[in-house]
Amino acid sequence: MKTGCLVIELLELTSQRFEPLKVRSNALRDNAEAIVAKYMAKVHGESEMRYLLLEKDIEERDALDLITNYSIFAFLQSQYAENVVKEIWRSPYAMNDTIF
Repeated sequence: MKTGCLVIELLELTSQRFEPLKVRSNALRDNAEAIVAKYMAKVHGESEMRYLLLEKDIEERDALDLITNYSIFAFLQSQYAENVVKEIWRSPYAMNDTIF
């Protein structure tokens, strides 16, 4: 999931920097979203989903940060993801309204 978010981030940055590549970047983004969505459908359990959503990269960002920054809400279409987001919403982890 984290890798998929980072790929989408790169595609977004590429399309912002190089306007002629916007259409191709959007097509590749759709493909990446579809691949990660298939993977997310195979996640078995809330603890695994929590790990996938809250895994940090070297810049201390997690998948939820990238999902909200780049509007990749297709990754949150499972019940497990919804439960994790609701849990975070009720906890001190989330201090702003970007998740919802």
